[in-house]
Amino acid sequence: MVRKTFHIPPELDKELVAREGAFSEALRESLARYFALLAEERRTLAGRFTDGELGLILDLCNGTVLEAHTMLGGILANCEDGETERYEYHNANRTELLPKLRALNPAEDAALVDAVERWWLAVGHGFQPEVGQLLK
Repeated sequence: MVRKTFHIPPELDKELVAREGAFSEALRESLARYFALLAEERRTLAGRFTDGELGLILDLCNGTVLEAHTMLGGILANCEDGETERYEYHNANRTELLPKLRALNPAEDAALVDAVERWWLAVGHGFQPEVGQLLK
């Protein structure tokens, strides 16, 4: 195992203390569950969006910071505010995309946010992943 040292805010500490077991075990299991949930939800999202829609989402979320309190609905908000020219550039249809985003449950929304963040992180490290790989 890899040993890490970090600081967490009191509200997260309270959540971890409320779980059975030692702090490290609670944190490890909470993260494992969260990542397993994200992976499962990415699989449910695969095929739901066109490559054009995913390209638009990536474009409109470039530089967006979606924190825990802004994550849910954050991509939807960006797409609602997206300029018509961006939709046209990506060959995406606003009237088809927005209902798909509104229909996401919270876990699907979180998985899409995570996928977008990981995609941009890969780009920042010099990789150019295919848009179609976003939800893999």
